[in-house]
Amino acid sequence: KSLAHHPHTVVFYESPHRVMKTLLSLKKIFVPERDIFIAKEITKIYEEGVWGTAGELISYFEKRPEKIRGEFVIVIK
Repeated sequence: KSLAHHPHTVVFYESPHRVMKTLLSLKKIFVPERDIFIAKEITKIYEEGVWGTAGELISYFEKRPEKIRGEFVIVIK
C-alpha cells in the first residue's frame, strides 16, 4: 500500500505461485491505468515480457495459464 502513491518506477521479483495474487492486489491498490511490465525468465532462452494495466495482465494470464511459470520481474511505471 505504501507504494501506491510512490512517484517513481517500482521493480520487484515475484514467484509464479503469487503473481496472480500480486496482480489482483495491484489492481485494487494502484491507479487502474498505471502501466505495468511483467518480464518472465529474464536472461534465459524463453524470456518474454508483457505490458498492460493490472486488469489487462490478469486477463492475459487467465487466458494463458501455461505462461505462469518461471521467475517474474514486475515493473510498475
